[in-house]
Amino acid sequence: IPVTVGIIPNASVDTTIRIVEGDVVKFKNVEFSRAGEYKVPVKYGQCTKIFNVKVIEEPLLPAYIEQNGPICEGDSLILSIGDAPTSGVKGYIWNGPNGFYSTLECPVVSKMNHNKAGKYSLKIKKDGLVYPVAPVNVTVIPKIKETVTKRIPFGESTEFAGKTISQRGVYTATFESSYGCDSVVELHLIPDMPKLEPSDFFTPNGDGENDVWCIKNIEYYPDAI
Repeated sequence: IPVTVGIIPNASVDTTIRIVEGDVVKFKNVEFSRAGEYKVPVKYGQCTKIFNVKVIEEPLLPAYIEQNGPICEGDSLILSIGDAPTSGVKGYIWNGPNGFYSTLECPVVSKMNHNKAGKYSLKIKKDGLVYPVAPVNVTVIPKIKETVTKRIPFGESTEFAGKTISQRGVYTATFESSYGCDSVVELHLIPDMPKLEPSDFFTPNGDGENDVWCIKNIEYYPDAI
């Protein structure tokens, strides 16, 4: 019975692998995380083949993430890259909170809120490798709404948002905080009403004195019945 015999050459094979600093790569089920020269034996049936693996570790890029934070609630977050590489770039991968993902070089996140606050990260595809860039934390300053109640003596006035007010009511104004964000203040102005002073008695006998029962200051209570 004829048989076919295959010969596996035992000559070693030279292989070069490039990795980014901090990365881990696998070759023939062997992990590499540092530069160096390694011998990787691989079994083929009854034979063993040797791979001479040279690992080259590329340093991280000097790039960093720039952002215009902290962000006022409702404003747009602008992301950009400082010290960005000028050649060999094949793409960008941005990730962030609330499912944010972008492949733009300088993406913009509109209408920021607390769900979009947090860590934003970037990876740069360059020369066949993927370089991670240190992430940044983005803070969103909420729009503050304050409710203030103020009482004033009847007939007097007070200043609010550059205006003089004296009537009972609710007044709203927008102010700028130390971060440059809008804060809404709602003022409830309550003038202290004059005391009602009803006459102790009346004598409706037509003599012209105390014929009518009077309540002093009742004119300031137009809804009185």
